Amino acid sequence: KFLPPALELLFSSLADESMSATASKSILRLCSSCRRHLSMDVDAFISEYHRVSTGRQLDCIASERTIGALGSVAQALPGLKHRYTTYATILQLVEDELRNSKALSGLALTNGIPCPDTLQDENASLHNALKALRCLCSVGKGVQVPADMVDPETLNNPSERADIELESTQRK
Repeated sequence: KFLPPALELLFSSLADESMSATASKSILRLCSSCRRHLSMDVDAFISEYHRVSTGRQLDCIASERTIGALGSVAQALPGLKHRYTTYATILQLVEDELRNSKALSGLALTNGIPCPDTLQDENASLHNALKALRCLCSVGKGVQVPADMVDPETLNNPSERADIELESTQRK
């Protein structure tokens, strides 16, 4: 009851450069520990992340933490179809970062990258590509839960195989 409004406040704090590190850390902790209670609000959280990240207001660390938090909440969704669709949406956000990296490939300097640890002569395209990879790793960490670990012995059992939605998301 009180968690979604608290997270909405934290998401709004992401746009403030002085608060983004603390807000993203809190978002990650809340989403990781309370994922089951937040799963029904994951679409609103994704929309809020998209709004903030589209405005280029997030530094790399805040982006990495926040998108990993979204993966944690998506992992707790009750239906496989909704879970896989949400994973695909989150992966689309990472793909958008890769597209931005490709668009920046002609620029030599870090024009418009809001990261405090950016070097003066760092390549903007490379910086965004590394950010996208770190975000992808963070999503992977977020969706992991010890109870959901895959047993290699069940991979050959057709009843244990993932459905078509998961396979199409993995192919992307």
